Amino acid sequence: IHWTKICITDVITGNQTILNTDAPFRPKIVCSPFQKVLATIVNDRRHAIDVTLFWDVETGDEIGGAHGHMGNPSVARFSPCGRWFVSSVKGDVSDLMLKPFPGGGITITDIRHS
Repeated sequence: IHWTKICITDVITGNQTILNTDAPFRPKIVCSPFQKVLATIVNDRRHAIDVTLFWDVETGDEIGGAHGHMGNPSVARFSPCGRWFVSSVKGDVSDLMLKPFPGGGITITDIRHS
C-alpha cells in the first residue's frame, strides 16, 4: 500500500478498508474512540496545504473536511458524540502553518456541517 493511503483492518473479521488521502506527505491521524470515524490532518505552508478530512472507517468514504487544524497538534480529539473535532497548538507555530496562529490556538469543527 502506498504511504498516502491508510489501511484499516478489523482484527476480528480481517476485513480491510483503504482510505486514499492523496496527501503530499504522511498525515496526522486521529481516531474517535466513540464513533466509527477518523481524521487525517495535513497542514504545512511548505506544501501550501491546509486540510483536515473526516472518514467513515467502515466504508472508507470521506464524510467531511475542514481547515485550520495544525498538522502536528498538541491535542486533537473527537467529542464522545462524534459531532465535534477539536485541535490545539501551544506556542508560536506561525512558521509551520499555511494560516498561522501566533502564540498557539484552538480549532473546533462541527463534523455534521463540514
